[in-house]
Amino acid sequence: MDSVALWLESEGNGERVYQIERRRIRDKSNIMELSDESFVKNYRLSKETFMYLLNNITKDLSIRRRQSSVPNIIKLSATLKLLSTGGYQNQIGGDMPARLSQKTLSKIIKEVLTSVEKVMCSQLVNFKMSDEEKRKSKRHFWEKSGIPGVIGVVDGTHIQLIRPTNSEQLFFNRKLKHSINVMVICDYTMAIRSVNGRYGGASHDSHVWALSAERAYLKRCFENGDKS
Repeated sequence: MDSVALWLESEGNGERVYQIERRRIRDKSNIMELSDESFVKNYRLSKETFMYLLNNITKDLSIRRRQSSVPNIIKLSATLKLLSTGGYQNQIGGDMPARLSQKTLSKIIKEVLTSVEKVMCSQLVNFKMSDEEKRKSKRHFWEKSGIPGVIGVVDGTHIQLIRPTNSEQLFFNRKLKHSINVMVICDYTMAIRSVNGRYGGASHDSHVWALSAERAYLKRCFENGDKS
């Protein structure tokens, strides 16, 4: 019995030592030392854009998790790594710059994406256009395609999911996979003006558009005499 207890204690100490070593390596790492090419390959952003994003969400991240020992730069880099590779969380957690457990990484991803949505989307994703933006857009699309009156383009894209446990039929798409049908609207500069990910993959693009706030807004503008 004593030998079993000693073995269990030894196993526990080994895990604690591993956690401490993992944190030490993580906190001493500096992703900004990567070459520009390697940085973009890993995180799909330039260093300048990465720092712009980090500086904007740092305050909100700090409020969300005051007791976290993980630096915000590691939180953002780990999240971007997952988004850029589409890999599993345990693979990203073992990445040298991150060195995060899967449980910690799951919490961090939620924190970072919530902060990005709250802070950045409210600044950068805005469907309403000025009259000047509309004129430039119409001119661009007319010159490119010969179609008059176009201020943007819209399409749906399916984001695949693990099979959901609730309301599975709403997410089962025509390709026999589970997904969310995300509607994205871009302007003539390819800037994203709206994202709608409320509907499951079983919903057709036309259904998502018909129920969207963007369609309702354009309809109100037209009915109120805004033909610009």
